[in-house]
Amino acid sequence: MPDGRTHEQVNLILGTCAFSLLAWQKAFPPELLLAGAAGFVAGTFLVTPDMDQAGKGGSRALKRWGPLALLWVPYGLVFRHRGLSHLWPLGTLTRLLYLLLLASPLLGLKLDWLSSPPALAFVAGFLLADFLHVLLDGMGSLRRVAAFFAAVLLLISGAKARQLEVFAGMEGSGQLGVSSTLLFPAYHVGPSLPIEGPWFLEASGPSPAMGATAAAEAVGAPALPSTKARVLVAAGYASGTPRPSLELKLVSPAEGLGGYPALLSAVPLEADERPLYVFQAGVSFSLTRSDTEEKR
Repeated sequence: MPDGRTHEQVNLILGTCAFSLLAWQKAFPPELLLAGAAGFVAGTFLVTPDMDQAGKGGSRALKRWGPLALLWVPYGLVFRHRGLSHLWPLGTLTRLLYLLLLASPLLGLKLDWLSSPPALAFVAGFLLADFLHVLLDGMGSLRRVAAFFAAVLLLISGAKARQLEVFAGMEGSGQLGVSSTLLFPAYHVGPSLPIEGPWFLEASGPSPAMGATAAAEAVGAPALPSTKARVLVAAGYASGTPRPSLELKLVSPAEGLGGYPALLSAVPLEADERPLYVFQAGVSFSLTRSDTEEKR
């Protein structure tokens, strides 16, 4: 299991890459990027999933609170280590609500600022930091760590593409009719890069059920154009099974920040083999470069 220093180093590297890419693409106004980066830093160094260690031995983040770390003892008494506090995004929300409770004597009852764009950007950055923490906790092997970083490098190398999509979310998996194979929750992340026309190359991982997955993806519009969504059908290979994989995903809205449900299946190769299904849900962000930007 990665220690606190490893979590901070990984978050710092990936966070720097992610926010640099967003700034380079001019995806958001500068003030929102700064607020998101502030939330990411807070979620990496000050308020992490390991706040549940308060009163039980401490963590690197708790030590930075100094004497004020005592404020987190009630949180540590309520949540056991690596329990609900490490279940993203619910665990993240428990810490945000606890922070709001701690700050309530200073903020009073005026909470209308919570819906402002900078506040929402701060929360988004905080959620991203937490996601990377629990994702790294769940990798469990150097091979999965290497696969994850390979996906990140693929994302960065594709930054000059006209369109780049990044997605991250939660998943549950199991074989049909075999309850002992049920696994929930687990997490995944990855990029999707254009190849030609409606075809994309997608890579994701590290799924406990599917491992690292690479697939060719065809993008199309749904039957109801008014939904502003798009349907993605992919066929590829899942290294963790190892089996061919099929995927059906619905992303809405089709551009910018959106959400998605997806159903994946590892194709059985043996006559008596039961299919493995993985249900995913998460958020996606699509970056599109204009023709003018490409000529620069």
